[in-house]
Amino acid sequence: MKKAIKTAIILTSAALLISVAWVAFAIEVRTPKVNTDIKRYLELAEEQSAAGAYGSAIRCYQRVVEMEDTIEYRLMLAEAYRLGGDRKQYINALNDLIDAYPYSVEAYEKLAECHYQASDYSKCAEIVMKAAEAGLGSKKLDELYYGSAFRYSVIDERFDDAGIFINGHAVVKFDGYSRHVDRRMKTVGTCYDSADVFFGSTSAVEKDGDVYFVDQTGRKYLVPAKKCLHANSYSEGKAAVRWEEGYGYIDIFGKPLPGLYLYASSFRDGIAAVKDREGWRIIGHNGEAVSAEHYDDVKLDDQNTPGCGGICFVKKDGLYRMMDSYGKIIGDLGFEDARPFMGDRLTAVRIDGLWGFVDRNGKMAIKAQYEDARPFSEGLAAVKHQGAWGFIDAKNVMVIDCIFEDAKCFSDNGMAPVKKNGYWTYIQLDK
Repeated sequence: MKKAIKTAIILTSAALLISVAWVAFAIEVRTPKVNTDIKRYLELAEEQSAAGAYGSAIRCYQRVVEMEDTIEYRLMLAEAYRLGGDRKQYINALNDLIDAYPYSVEAYEKLAECHYQASDYSKCAEIVMKAAEAGLGSKKLDELYYGSAFRYSVIDERFDDAGIFINGHAVVKFDGYSRHVDRRMKTVGTCYDSADVFFGSTSAVEKDGDVYFVDQTGRKYLVPAKKCLHANSYSEGKAAVRWEEGYGYIDIFGKPLPGLYLYASSFRDGIAAVKDREGWRIIGHNGEAVSAEHYDDVKLDDQNTPGCGGICFVKKDGLYRMMDSYGKIIGDLGFEDARPFMGDRLTAVRIDGLWGFVDRNGKMAIKAQYEDARPFSEGLAAVKHQGAWGFIDAKNVMVIDCIFEDAKCFSDNGMAPVKKNGYWTYIQLDK
C-alpha cells in the first residue's frame, strides 16, 4: 500500500512538473510572436498614418491594444482618431483610457486640451477638477484650468449701482430708481424708490412713501399691518422694519413682533444683530441674546445680515472677533475690520491696514496684502491691488485681472457686479 501511494505521489509530481514546464515553454514561445506582431502592427500603423490612411492606422492600433493593453498604446490609438479628424472617437478613447488607467496624467491633459481648443471651457475645467480629485496635477493642467475656468464676458448694460444675484434676481439702480432684474437684465415688476433682495419669494420695496412687499412677478403681495418707514425682505419668517419709534420685526402676516430696538438686522442662519441703549447683541429667533455681553459693533453685509453659516464679527475693545451662534469667540485673532462670510469658507479681514482672508476656524488662510477685499463666494474673491479690483481663487492666484474700479461677489449664476468707466455692470463667467 505504501509503495502504491509513493508511486502515485511520484507520478503526480512528475505530471505537475511537466505541466509547469509546458506552460513556461508555451509562454516563452508565444511572447516573441506577440512582440513580433505588435511591432509589425505598430510599423504598419505608422506607415498608414504617414500616408494619411488613418482608418487603417486605427485598426492597427486597435489590434495592438487587444494584444497588449497599455497606456502608451491607448494614447497612440486616441492620437490616430485625432489625426483622422474624428473628435468624438478621440474623446471616447481618452475617456476609456482614464476609466482603465485613472492615474494617467497625460490622458487628462489631452482630454482637457481637446475641450479647451473647442472653446468648451466649462468642460475643460471639469476635466482638470476630475484629475485633481484623483490626486493628479501638472503645470499643463494648471494652465488649462486657469485659461478656461475664469473666462468671462461683460454684460452690455450700465447702472448707477448693482447688487449680487440672490434667488435669481438682483437689485440695480439707475436714474435714482431701483428695480429687480433677472440674469438676462430683464426688469421684473416696475421701478421703486428703493428695493431689497429676494431672500425668499418676496422683496421689500418703497414707492411714493409706501412700504410693501412684492412677489417675484412684481405684484404687490403684502402691506405691513402697521405703517413703517423702511423694511427689509423676509428672511427665515421675519422681516426687519423701521417705525417712527424704532426698529423691530414683523411676522409673515405683517404683524409686529415683540421687541423694539435702536437698530435691527435681518435674520440669516438663525441669528440677527440688534442694537439697544447698551450696545449691540446677537439674538436668536426667540429674541434671546446668544451672549449676555454687549458689543461696540456687529458687521453686517450688503443684505443687512450678520453673514452666512451662523458666524459673525463682533467688535470689542477696538477689534473685531469671530463669534459663533452660541456666543463663543472663535480663534485668538482680532481684526481692524472684517467682511461677513458669504457662504464660502474664507472671508476678508483687515490687519495693519491691509486685507487678507481668514477661515471659519479663525485662522489666517491668505496673509494680509491687499488694499481692500470682499468675502469669497463661489470660489472667488474680489480684491483691490494697486488701485484696481480683480478676483483671486482660494490659492491666492489672480484669475481675473485687476482692471475694474470696484467689484462685488460672484453669485451662483456665475455673475458678479463690477464697476468700469464710472458705471456698474456685470461680468459673466463663460460656461
